[in-house]
Amino acid sequence: MPSTHVDEETGAKVLGSWQRVQEGLDACGVILLRNVMDDEELAALLQSPGFDKGNLETNEDFVRQAALAIKTINDVVERIDRLEALTPYLKGLGARCAHYGGNPRHFDVLDTALTGMLESQLGDEWTVQLQAAWTVAFEAVKAVMIPAL
Repeated sequence: MPSTHVDEETGAKVLGSWQRVQEGLDACGVILLRNVMDDEELAALLQSPGFDKGNLETNEDFVRQAALAIKTINDVVERIDRLEALTPYLKGLGARCAHYGGNPRHFDVLDTALTGMLESQLGDEWTVQLQAAWTVAFEAVKAVMIPAL
């Protein structure tokens, strides 16, 4: 079973990099959700009737979902060094994802979308070491959420 623990050094790398993108958090949410929408199955789950995938940034539903997604990620990342305390929250989040049709494969899509967003926002600061830290953190989060699906 994957670890649900994030050590102090890894947590510091993740949190430090997240703090560098926080100023543009709304834009990060749009980038993240746009990346997620590249997956047809997830896009279908997220779209409401009349959803215009071609002009996402002006779609109120998309912008609302992007803001909610990035706020949720922000809440988790800000406590990544205390992940054990977030276990009830993460299990509840996993159960909510299941309610909307979420499945374990969607976490891989989210991981790719999040990595792409971080890489685009951090530029040269996005290193192999930083990606490894985010991988450890995301795997720990998945280890709690997926069993709740």
